Amino acid sequence: IRDCKADKQISLKTIPIVLGVKATRWLIIGLLALYFIISAFIDRDLTVIISKGVVVALAALCTILINEKKNDFFYTIAIDGIMLLQFLVMYLFWIIK
Repeated sequence: IRDCKADKQISLKTIPIVLGVKATRWLIIGLLALYFIISAFIDRDLTVIISKGVVVALAALCTILINEKKNDFFYTIAIDGIMLLQFLVMYLFWIIK
């Protein structure tokens, strides 16, 4: 989504180019929801489910906020930082438990 204009200029077939930005956002949110549902059935531990839910909700929010006008700081901290955030949230819930 971030590089749609550049991808179009070089005729690169990315998911946002093929499906469109709006459909790609829905696809990402749908995959996040599917991940959460499957992991809820697998984990069965309420603290893990809640921590994953927090991370999935934040990832969905970042997906909604993505646009070509955001600067690199947003992508570095918000998008890439979600992987680190998942570890930190799960660790925090583990300590609380």
